[in-house]
Amino acid sequence: MIAPRLSVAEQERRAWSVACAMGTFTVYSLSAKSQVRVGLVRKMVPAWGREGRAVCEGKGARRRHVWRIAGGRRMPAMTHSPTENMWRTIRHLASFSAADVQMHSCTPDAPVTAEDAHAYCRMLMRAGYLRVLRPAQPGRAPALYALARNTGPRAPVERRVRAVWDPNTRTYPHVPEPTS
Repeated sequence: MIAPRLSVAEQERRAWSVACAMGTFTVYSLSAKSQVRVGLVRKMVPAWGREGRAVCEGKGARRRHVWRIAGGRRMPAMTHSPTENMWRTIRHLASFSAADVQMHSCTPDAPVTAEDAHAYCRMLMRAGYLRVLRPAQPGRAPALYALARNTGPRAPVERRVRAVWDPNTRTYPHVPEPTS
């Protein structure tokens, strides 16, 4: 069963605490115990390995990788901005509305308002990062989006020059025409 309405960061914290309690685990056993989607756990655990927080000890039953928590068992502080949380959420959801982005991105340390989520989705639409799956139906249903261009883990942001900067590709994919 999947944990309801938790942001990706909260799901990672949950998976980390369960992994620490287990000591050794496979992606599937960790997913089952923590109630976090297998697909998300499959992305998190190798990232923990690259960060040096987990070590792959080899293959176990059914040729599945067995992981062990390395060294300390404290999860590093998650100091992500609301924009980083929204981008991470958008990258993990197949389809979403601005309300979904707000709900899954909001944390006590980095609150995300509905206006923030709508503005971020509009900015990503203008820059070509999102595509509309279903247009908004005022009073009935919000617009439904999907990620059209995933350039990496760092969140694209709008700069003061009103252009969109993508730190992954180090380009400005959208620079609007100047208004007179």
